[in-house]
Amino acid sequence: SPHRAAELAGVAIPDLPLPDADPLVIEGAGGVLVPITRDLLSAELFARWGLPVILVATTGLGTISHTLTALESLRARGCRVHGVAFVGDDNPDNIATIGQIGQVRVLGRLPRLDPLTPDSLSAAMRAGFDPQDFA
Repeated sequence: SPHRAAELAGVAIPDLPLPDADPLVIEGAGGVLVPITRDLLSAELFARWGLPVILVATTGLGTISHTLTALESLRARGCRVHGVAFVGDDNPDNIATIGQIGQVRVLGRLPRLDPLTPDSLSAAMRAGFDPQDFA
């Protein structure tokens, strides 16, 4: 995690102000409760920034619990959740269950791509997502 990597490297992670860019996409990694420092979790940083969060979730086994837990963690810290984007094989029941129980907008699904190329990714994004959901 970032906190431990920084400790091992002997560096301190500074205060992280909201970047000045438009459009702005910030990718977190490892989950919403990953420690950035020993005093700051990813979800707390997202809440501080006040940006809408798009949660990316897998479609397979375990995703219902993991995704609902992440949604609760984000909301408990005051994050605005814009929706959930799924990645993986189609699993309509898991996707619908998360949307219903999590009371969250389902933004779409990106399938596994083989081969993964710029063209195949572009085509899959056009097929699986509505750009207006991200405007």
